[in-house]
Amino acid sequence: MWCLQLAKVNVPLDIHYRLLHPKTIGLITACDGEGRVNVMTAGMIMLASHEPPLLVLGISPKRYSHRMIEESKEFVVNIPGKEIVDEVNFCGITSGRSTDKIKACNFTLIESEKVKAPSIKECIAHLECRVQDSFITGDHTLFLARVVAARVEAKAWKNNRYDIAEVKPLLEIGGNRYTYPADEMLTPKP
Repeated sequence: MWCLQLAKVNVPLDIHYRLLHPKTIGLITACDGEGRVNVMTAGMIMLASHEPPLLVLGISPKRYSHRMIEESKEFVVNIPGKEIVDEVNFCGITSGRSTDKIKACNFTLIESEKVKAPSIKECIAHLECRVQDSFITGDHTLFLARVVAARVEAKAWKNNRYDIAEVKPLLEIGGNRYTYPADEMLTPKP
């Protein structure tokens, strides 16, 4: 048997994950027992189950938010739009141990419905999560979390999906670079 050879390039294994991009980026808010709130940028967010509603969040134990999530067993995934790309990038390259990223980004914290961790008003949508389990996998911890509340801006939601004519959810393409959906939505032929 033979295969047609196409021009391909080898991707270094230390950045293999970029072949899975673009993908949803999230601003994760978490708080500790003393009421301190941190926000971090995360791209390792994945649906784990429709029913029950579960997602997986991957975070390095080196991150300040890791301890907060490990202790509080909850967090919020805030979905940013393209308008706050600079803030999203800042939250991904700056440590919350030494910088109040909420203040530096002028984010407005709003009360969440079911968890203590606040949501970020400037974001399009919010998934409030409670950790059910965690797994150490190489250099990251995977937090398996149940989504206990989900909210989205009214103008952003049409026919049970984002209305990309109204809002542009931010997508990560890797290496501190981002994109967003075009106005055209592709619908495959039946």
